[in-house]
Amino acid sequence: MEAERQAAMEAEEAKREAIRKAEKERERRREMSKQRKAEKEAKRKQILQNKAPIVEKEERIVEEHADEQEAKSPAEQLKERMDNQLGLFAGRRRAWEYSSGSKPGQCGGFKYKTLLSPMQFTHCIPGIIPPRAAVIESSLQIYSFKITGLSGDLKWPLNVYGVVAARDTVDHNRNLLFSQSSVMYQLLTSENDCSLCLTGPSRAILAVDPVDFEVELRVHDGYDFRGDGINDRELICVSNRYEVVPSGEIQRLTFYSPLCRGVLSLERLSSTVQTTILSIHVVGEGHPFKSGGEVFCWSSSADGSSTIHEKVVLFHSLEGIPQEDDELDLDGYLPLSRNVVSVESGGGLNVVVETYGGSSTSTHVYFPCENCNISQRTCLVCGSEVEITVAWSRLVRDKMDLLIDGYTTQV
Repeated sequence: MEAERQAAMEAEEAKREAIRKAEKERERRREMSKQRKAEKEAKRKQILQNKAPIVEKEERIVEEHADEQEAKSPAEQLKERMDNQLGLFAGRRRAWEYSSGSKPGQCGGFKYKTLLSPMQFTHCIPGIIPPRAAVIESSLQIYSFKITGLSGDLKWPLNVYGVVAARDTVDHNRNLLFSQSSVMYQLLTSENDCSLCLTGPSRAILAVDPVDFEVELRVHDGYDFRGDGINDRELICVSNRYEVVPSGEIQRLTFYSPLCRGVLSLERLSSTVQTTILSIHVVGEGHPFKSGGEVFCWSSSADGSSTIHEKVVLFHSLEGIPQEDDELDLDGYLPLSRNVVSVESGGGLNVVVETYGGSSTSTHVYFPCENCNISQRTCLVCGSEVEITVAWSRLVRDKMDLLIDGYTTQV
């Protein structure tokens, strides 16, 4: 009994000793935690003390810059902002030339234009397996480009020239939507007449991957009789990227400049071919466009819907086209400003011919979509026969595919 009592006392003493040791360990940890917190707080105060002069210096620099900006005239501030935009665009150009420029097997110079034809596969035979490079793919339909929101000392009208271009992944070269020299500038008169007369694209713009758009526009000095452009000024010089979005909605891609805004209207169409309107020809006698007119088109979808979201303008004139006795006689052919559009596979191309004047008329012609070859339709416009001829072709997914298929002249 005595031994058991002794053993119980020893066990109790060992238990109390263990509790004392645990308490000491907890106390030691609390002290270490307090010490670490004190060290952190000391470091934080030291950082704040070291940072204070830097913050004060930055605030002083900001205040000095603000004072400098206030001291500058609005014209000087505007010029500085425009110079910054030009510098950013020049940097983008250098980056492109470094990554995709004139190295063997790449894309040539920054301003190189695409050489691929919109009728690359028009010659193919229906029912025969097309070349590997010929595809039916998603593409962008370009509707309009408008100049809006003038600022600074810019006033309507504007004599605008320069370049608006798309750059897709087919060949990474420029696909021109608008291109005019200072001699052939376009006159924009007001907010109601601010759309550039587009001349492209020269082939369909592939929309499987993002597409880059570049805008370099200038304003021509109407009093520059020498024509050297020395008095012309930059209007907008910027790029923007279109990120692929679901089909079926009109998109607005905005390009910002210190002097204005450029707004590009476009739409992504799924599963398309490209169509070239070769000619619109007044056959025989008659002159239905003696007071001007308009020709526009749009693509109807494969489900049969022919709703017009926006129209692709191929020709627009408020003046009559030249007749037989004119020096610029076009032999009945309309001078189309652009002629390449995308058409949804399984759908069709709708063409509307309108004439202006006392006997204004509107005639609609429908072309079912094809993958190759040439189609022709005729219609009556103000009693005159008008013949419309279009060419069909699949798209090119990548210009290197053309090399694989043996096409060498277009690459």
